[in-house]
Amino acid sequence: MNLSRALRYSFDDPLWVNKLAIAAVLTFATVLLMPLLLAGLLPLCVLLGYAVGIVRRVRQSKPYPLPDWTQYEELFSRGAGLLAAILYYNLPLLLLSCCLWTVPGFFGGDLTGSYVTLIFLCCLLPLVLVYTAFAWAVLAVGTVRYAQGSPYKVFFKTSRLWGTASSLGGISAQWLLTSLIVNLGASLLLIIPCVGWVAFAALVIPVQAHLLGQYARHIEHHDNNRQRPTSRR
Repeated sequence: MNLSRALRYSFDDPLWVNKLAIAAVLTFATVLLMPLLLAGLLPLCVLLGYAVGIVRRVRQSKPYPLPDWTQYEELFSRGAGLLAAILYYNLPLLLLSCCLWTVPGFFGGDLTGSYVTLIFLCCLLPLVLVYTAFAWAVLAVGTVRYAQGSPYKVFFKTSRLWGTASSLGGISAQWLLTSLIVNLGASLLLIIPCVGWVAFAALVIPVQAHLLGQYARHIEHHDNNRQRPTSRR
């Protein structure tokens, strides 16, 4: 994964100011409107649809991977499919969080409840980390397939998606690690008032989408290698 390229490519676009400004506005709108639930999901779907477009253009080696902000209905529709998949694969983690939140209540919120919660966390943390890595990998391959034109149902072909991710092995691990580094770096930006917040809002989606587009190239190469023996026959 070329992290340096993912960080720099946006600024090669002649219209990078306008494109990143719209991304920042939509990100802020998502955060500010999220307490209203459905209202916050509207800009989020548009952002996710835009990310799918970046993945597609990076895979196609377009000179300017940032798409134009047009056809918002299509962006929303495309992003809604991706959001549904994200919620689906994160549902076990959400349910687990709810369980951990309610455990202290069974013990009256005293010290015993805190000890039980801590024991649960220690026991479940390895499983949570393993499942999170699995969910990220499956979602990544599913998003690549989705960007290639597959319907949103492709996200729910879990065994096939995992087969592709696991067959790429080190490349999948490299993408996971690089994405984690980007998330950590983006979190640090939030510590910086105003400038850091704007940088986070403008860049987090484009950078992650470019990394996923790089991963998409490896998946495409993997698919081509699998088809060659069949074509020779």
